[in-house]
Amino acid sequence: MFCHTPHGGSTDAPVPLWNKRLGAAGAPAGGGSYTTYDTLQTPSLDGTVAQVGSISMACLSCHDGTQAMDNVINAPGSGGILSDGGGNDGRAYTWSGSTVNSAGRLSSGAALIGTDLTNDHPIGIQYCGGGLAGSGTTVSGTCKDGDFNLPQTKTIN
Repeated sequence: MFCHTPHGGSTDAPVPLWNKRLGAAGAPAGGGSYTTYDTLQTPSLDGTVAQVGSISMACLSCHDGTQAMDNVINAPGSGGILSDGGGNDGRAYTWSGSTVNSAGRLSSGAALIGTDLTNDHPIGIQYCGGGLAGSGTTVSGTCKDGDFNLPQTKTIN
């Protein structure tokens, strides 16, 4: 219920009917911005870093701590559908636990990733694509890895 919903959810995420508000243009749904891995200026980062998007936004809609865990578009039972998901502080359901603050937002623990993504697994790193062109609206990533060897064939078998 907190992730997917049978009806009334958001179709903005590339996942089945997402039940949380998603941020726009790579920003957290609860406001602010993400700090990504590329800001560390690490010499081992060979890929191009795109803005946070796609499936990462779906994951972060719960785990970045900017909106309440009970902030859902389609409430359980006959709770109704709210396109804003109840705002940043949810719908006043009772959500308790040591990792949730009084507004119902994650405040501590391993589940709280936060908006500083520099200490987490890098996201938004574009895969070199193996030298293959994208299909449809998919675009191959820009490869900056000098050690990457293009495949000799476009068929992998």
